[in-house]
Amino acid sequence: AAAHACGAHRHPRSAQPRCETPSRTVMASALLDALLRSCRDPAAALDALCWGSDCFPDKDTVDALTCLITRLGDVSDRQPGAAPGPELLRRAEAIVWDRCFPLLCATGRDSGPCEPDGPGRRRALVAALCRLLGACAGLCGGAVPERLVETALPVLLAVGEEDVVEPGGDTCLDPSVAVEVIAAALPHLCPRSQLTHRLLDAVLACARAARDALVSKVVSRVLFSLLNNNQLKPSELLRRLWEGLKLWDQEDSSPAATARLLLCLTALSDQLLRASAAPSVPPVPQHPDPHVPQHPDPRLCPRFWALVQRGLTHRDNVSRKRALFLLKRCVSLSEETGAALHSGPAAADGVSLFWWEPHRLQLLLGFWVDYMLIMETLDENQIHVVRPVLNRFSKLMEATVADGPDRPLFHPSWLVCVYRRMFDSENKTVMEEGVRHLLELPPSPCLSLGFAEFVVGPFLDVLADSRLFHRAAGQSAGECPELAVKLQGFLVTFIGSLPEDSRGAVVLQMVQGLACRHWCAVPLLFLSQALAQLPPCPALGLPGLHALREVLRSTMVTHQVLLRGAAQCFLLETALHLTDVSAVTLEDVFSFLQHFRADESLCRGTGLWTRLCDWLHTSEGLFRSAGPRRGAEDGSGPLSSYVQNLLDSFLRVPASAEPAGPVPGWAEAELVGRAVLLAADLEQRRAQSGEVGVPESPGLPQLLRPLLDTLHRVGTSVYLPVCKTDRSLQLLLSLLRLCRHQGPQGNHRQHTHTHMPAYMSMHEHTDINTPTHSHHKSC
Repeated sequence: AAAHACGAHRHPRSAQPRCETPSRTVMASALLDALLRSCRDPAAALDALCWGSDCFPDKDTVDALTCLITRLGDVSDRQPGAAPGPELLRRAEAIVWDRCFPLLCATGRDSGPCEPDGPGRRRALVAALCRLLGACAGLCGGAVPERLVETALPVLLAVGEEDVVEPGGDTCLDPSVAVEVIAAALPHLCPRSQLTHRLLDAVLACARAARDALVSKVVSRVLFSLLNNNQLKPSELLRRLWEGLKLWDQEDSSPAATARLLLCLTALSDQLLRASAAPSVPPVPQHPDPHVPQHPDPRLCPRFWALVQRGLTHRDNVSRKRALFLLKRCVSLSEETGAALHSGPAAADGVSLFWWEPHRLQLLLGFWVDYMLIMETLDENQIHVVRPVLNRFSKLMEATVADGPDRPLFHPSWLVCVYRRMFDSENKTVMEEGVRHLLELPPSPCLSLGFAEFVVGPFLDVLADSRLFHRAAGQSAGECPELAVKLQGFLVTFIGSLPEDSRGAVVLQMVQGLACRHWCAVPLLFLSQALAQLPPCPALGLPGLHALREVLRSTMVTHQVLLRGAAQCFLLETALHLTDVSAVTLEDVFSFLQHFRADESLCRGTGLWTRLCDWLHTSEGLFRSAGPRRGAEDGSGPLSSYVQNLLDSFLRVPASAEPAGPVPGWAEAELVGRAVLLAADLEQRRAQSGEVGVPESPGLPQLLRPLLDTLHRVGTSVYLPVCKTDRSLQLLLSLLRLCRHQGPQGNHRQHTHTHMPAYMSMHEHTDINTPTHSHHKSC
């Protein structure tokens, strides 16, 4: 048909050329050469092969037109004098905008009266149309390729999470079609910095928001075409792209962004991590020329290594493999170039995330080969495969502290990545093996400081699993599980090896971790027991007491009573060992103590009560003062003065109070009652110890004087406020309840019963049947 339109002789067997196989391609080239030699008007041939504007063409028709235009361009390249005429260029440009582009828009919107049936034929037609666009752009040159990119570029910039752009007329393209249009026009694009920079921005925007399939297509079709086009200054584009990826990582470090960044970096590994671009001398000159773009080296960027570490511990298996691939490429490149490098300045512990020294080649290769083998093995999720490589992991720890316990040879965060992978394993046996291996962490200040954030975070999350604390074979009921015993030793060693200026912050984060997680009774019990074994140090201030209080009042409420009582005892021991008394007041301490129930843990006369009294006696003058202290005039100590003020405040009733107001809560009465008993025992202990310079204290009768005075007036004073009477009887009942839960030690019981007749005599003389005090029956 084209030969007939051109007026050339047409062989009866010469049909439309096809390009599916090499033999057909050779035949098509020969036929096209013969056609063009005998053709008087190539523009007429283009018109003959074009299709109507109201129907979809056949793929063979589009391929035939593509072959003809490509051959016209080849002829003009071989014969400088045979340049295409203006009419031919006009016809080729008309094919782009009047034939191809409307069809691409209609195909993307799944509309059209004669559209091809089936997604396979539709994709084949789109590919053929894009090849035709590329052939026309190559023939026309000039503004046609730029206009194609400018038209498709807004589609990539506007792509959202659903990869859908609202139709805006005939110029709206589907995002996947827009990618193919840009890829077809890029090889013929003239160097223009603004357009290429906008195109890079569009690629990054698409990589952030689009679906994985579209991102892969953008990277493979557009990004590679940009970087492989020598006319577009690929070194400058690569550096700009690297800066964009770093900015993206700085703005968003979520798992989704990490996966996309790893996809892009893996695709660009041949350009970024190649030996021809990596120097064998220190890579950055002292005064680099800003006009000469330097080839980026990701190995020198700390953010790159932090990204690789996040990828190694990613939930997605593909992202982990990409991160491991990047690590292998970096190690291989460092070995090949043999240049000394450090990934940015050293961290606080004195070591970079990645470094390379030629004179320590064997040590470095041994470490990284074993490390990559361990990370590959952990993806197997089978304990019989993982357990043999744990010996190599122990060697990695030994290599990390080979230069001494104070300065690690390798950054501890790489070891943390191994534990993270073991803790995230789908096989719970692998997770348990990782916990046991971590509990044997060698005591080293550099390792403890590097593992601090991990221990107070993911490690506590793993310890919340009750299945870890099962009895081993041969253990009887009641024995402490093996893992709980190791946990006690681990925490003592770990906290003790931390620097003193960091010890308090780590302990506080660990206690706060108990408050912000949901704990079962068994893990919380053994973790509280381990915390109680820590050596005394002023690590917890008021935030620490608040965190322990949250554990008592919320986390442990639904636990079994015996386990809850045991955990309360251990948490109180922890508070006695670790509280910084200079940072808390007596009010803070007693507000914390009110959450320990007398029938579960803090019972008068027990050893825990005695240790609490000893702690109050030792720290009595060291607590932070909340106001002016009393006690110098009446000879009592600060604790007794505080309790007297507390009792006076509890019994004091404002003049504006309702005559028969509601009965106050029992928590406040129990707090005052426990404070009175503690102060009385402390005064007795002070008197029995015979401290020099301490005057004899009146003891419990003096502390209870305000209460006794009120009870004496209950049956005689008609004008005594009912609210004050209720408070007095409520406090008396709280004291009787606390004295009922007595421990086995007889001295406290005898001391309490000495004053009990006075309580009961006051109670017997109270006429609760008096009409003015009928409200006391409910109390």
